[in-house]
Amino acid sequence: MDFAINADILFRDAYSLSDPAPELLKLIKFHPTRNTIAWLMTCYFQAVEKNPPRACALTSTLVTLRESPYGPIMQDGSTLERELRRELDYRFMLRFDEIDLAKHKFGRIGPSNPYLITCLLSALSLKYNLSSPSYVIHYQQSLPGLVTQCKSSICRRPPVY
Repeated sequence: MDFAINADILFRDAYSLSDPAPELLKLIKFHPTRNTIAWLMTCYFQAVEKNPPRACALTSTLVTLRESPYGPIMQDGSTLERELRRELDYRFMLRFDEIDLAKHKFGRIGPSNPYLITCLLSALSLKYNLSSPSYVIHYQQSLPGLVTQCKSSICRRPPVY
């Protein structure tokens, strides 16, 4: 089975396990590349979007991977911890940049709201020191325009009785 072609399936299957950490660690050890970490994170976000109540458990899995004494050294010499942090920071910057804040923040509240899912994962990542606050600073730099946009969209909404 070619890893590059089947990574999506392998990671999704691993995340569906009750304890995905051993299988995920095995996949990372067999393919210690940045591309593997990218697949790990893609499937992490997808798994949480599919089943938001598992967000804490899946985030704990990333903590387990980070703290594992068996974590591999990546092909470029970097540590697994560093690559997890780098990829999460990158993902959060992308996701917050892509989200139409006015549409999703004040839209339907539920597990399908990408703004809420991203906020949940961001908070968990910061709580467990999986990501750095650098993406938060990046995001705040674009907030003045977004806050104005959100306030104006609130004003246009009819009152709720």
